[in-house]
Amino acid sequence: MEGINKNKEGNMTLKKNVYIETHENVTIEYETANLGSRFLARLLDEVIVYAALIITVIILSYTVFENSSLNLSNIVDSWNILYVIAIVYIVTFILKYFYFVIFEMTMRGQSPGKKAAGLRVVSTTGEPIIFSASLVRNLLRIVDDLPANYLVGAVFIMFNKKSQRLGDIAANTMVIKTKENTKFTKQLEQMLQDEINKEVDMQEVLDKYLESSENIKSPDETIPEETNATISKHEYEILSEYLAQREFIHDSNIWDVKLFNYLFRRVNAQIPQRMYYAYVIQFLIGVERYNRQFYT
Repeated sequence: MEGINKNKEGNMTLKKNVYIETHENVTIEYETANLGSRFLARLLDEVIVYAALIITVIILSYTVFENSSLNLSNIVDSWNILYVIAIVYIVTFILKYFYFVIFEMTMRGQSPGKKAAGLRVVSTTGEPIIFSASLVRNLLRIVDDLPANYLVGAVFIMFNKKSQRLGDIAANTMVIKTKENTKFTKQLEQMLQDEINKEVDMQEVLDKYLESSENIKSPDETIPEETNATISKHEYEILSEYLAQREFIHDSNIWDVKLFNYLFRRVNAQIPQRMYYAYVIQFLIGVERYNRQFYT
């Protein structure tokens, strides 16, 4: 489901929002990246790419010519110059396309340019991008770049409902604006501060969680009865935001346990003797789902 935003005055804006319901029935709203922000990200990435290319050319030229007995006067007629040109073409291709693949895989859908511009590549289902999708979308930059200066890609980004270029459409991906996680993480830490300070209790829960993480049950199991408990609006907003951002939060498995421990004590429940990973996640989802009726 996609939608066009309205500002506080009720006027239409150019923002394109995509609403995705996850397997856990949590609705996540994403704002897709517009042409301007994507152009900025690409510009920053190309500065890095061409800087690396220039350095490569300098190193290659120095290495080849320094070890050559040829004079500069007849260097053009040598095979050395062809060797350098061939290497430069290969390096250019690798830098221009696999640069993005490498960073999208190691930086959770971001390149240095996208990170600076506050963008991230995700699948159209809201899940983190996988290698095959990253490879497809980046190899198709060749088409999106036609006839020059990313014209084909720009046209698709402007008129596609999810701001997808051809590469995104083929790979079932989209580029979204990322929310600033620093502020949210601080809010989460503040809410959980008392629980974080209970290091002994926290370690006990963490040990149970990690020991049982290999025995993952089906995520379709019955939601624990303890989830039918009311929490405050502030707690609900934090929990809902956490579940929406969970895939992109560093050490989310640790935060799972901290939030689980906090909410379990919050509703005066007892930690089960045999706790499974699926139980932890389902408990958080269940609490969010139950309280949704009161705060949305």
